[in-house]
Amino acid sequence: MSFYREKILPCLVHMSMRQETLPRATTVAESETFQLKMVLLLAAEAFHFGIYRKVTRQNHHFPPLHLRLTGGLGLALRFGVALAGSAFILFE
Repeated sequence: MSFYREKILPCLVHMSMRQETLPRATTVAESETFQLKMVLLLAAEAFHFGIYRKVTRQNHHFPPLHLRLTGGLGLALRFGVALAGSAFILFE
């Protein structure tokens, strides 16, 4: 867990908060759309490393429906991150 706090979480925050948003980080962090984006990003990464990689590496153990549902859910999570990021920029 310390690796996550020390290495991964700062990278996620840094990727989401570009150079121009850093001076107003407290204002940005209070935004509901930014919080939604971060929750979706965390869910997408957890899904990718927890489920998606496991299912796609062992595709002969899973029926094609499971493979398609896994891919669709991963795509939906990534699309949600993109929409939340766009909404954050538009509603700022």
